[in-house]
Amino acid sequence: MTRLFRRIVVLLSVVALAGCGGSGDGDEGFIKEYEDLNGMMTQSGTAFLEVEIPDDHVFSPASEDEARGLLDDGHGVIYFGFPSCPWCRNAVGPMDEAAKESGIEEIHYVNVSQIRDGQEGADYYAFLLEELGEFAPEYPTEEDPGARRILVPLVAAVVDGEVVGSHLGSAPSQTDPSVALSDSQREELIGLYTDLFSAVP
Repeated sequence: MTRLFRRIVVLLSVVALAGCGGSGDGDEGFIKEYEDLNGMMTQSGTAFLEVEIPDDHVFSPASEDEARGLLDDGHGVIYFGFPSCPWCRNAVGPMDEAAKESGIEEIHYVNVSQIRDGQEGADYYAFLLEELGEFAPEYPTEEDPGARRILVPLVAAVVDGEVVGSHLGSAPSQTDPSVALSDSQREELIGLYTDLFSAVP
């Protein structure tokens, strides 16, 4: 397969996958989103990090109604990310492992790529930003110096509809997301997620 053809395939895959978040595709849908990019190249010519999602993973793509319900008055864990994000590809394995160690049976997954960067779902994205508050980092623009944005991977703990804690990014010591986490970095990230998940009843 030529490099140009591989890039075209990746672009088509990313466009197709971007709309998968919030569709309620279920366990197989999440696996497909992430594993379909294995062996592919990014636009910059870097290989996507290989990801293997176990069949018994805890991720559950959340519909807009499900995410709104959780953030209105529910409790649980919500993960904002998307499959072509290199930091996300490093984070999903440790996140899954930490959830299982913590007794978290489900992590609600919201693929934010389309609602964040396009016109689709603008009201939904505004709702998410409002609910996240200070847990969505400041991202000033010329039009709005106080703007915030959902950067990824963002994992939030929710209790009675309130975000009580979050973790943004991968292991703090990781500097190159195209390289897999070392064993020590993986344990570091698992520990951070485990601490976060302990807030969820």
